[in-house]
Amino acid sequence: MKRLILFALISITNLYAESQDLSLFEKRWFVQNGDTLPYRILYPANFDTAKKYPLVFFLHGSGERGSDNELQLVHGAKFFLADSPRLKYPAFIIFPQCAKNKSWSNIQEVIEDSLRGKRTSYFVDGGIPSNPMTLLQQLIIYTI
Repeated sequence: MKRLILFALISITNLYAESQDLSLFEKRWFVQNGDTLPYRILYPANFDTAKKYPLVFFLHGSGERGSDNELQLVHGAKFFLADSPRLKYPAFIIFPQCAKNKSWSNIQEVIEDSLRGKRTSYFVDGGIPSNPMTLLQQLIIYTI
């Protein structure tokens, strides 16, 4: 019984610590012409306003799309929070979130098997950027 209680306490502590870490990514929303791009930003460790820092944008995959301003942190965020890269390579890290059923790039999806959810995506050559990419481009200009 003592082991079970100890395991539960350790698990809760780990979950709490992880949620605290991700909270270092500040929640923000970029609004342009009535469209909104949620994003999270992590400031460099030991941030000094007198210094210049690199700017990194991390674009997530299709599984992290949405509008909750949370899912985009599922993959990659913990790497940027780790002391080793964060202290060795201080930078601004931005995780924008692409809207559900949208894509960063112009793609055409063909559903091949609706029962199994199998689909194939084809990149569209040329054309204008997707709406999420346009918002991202505007966020980059706004940020720099």
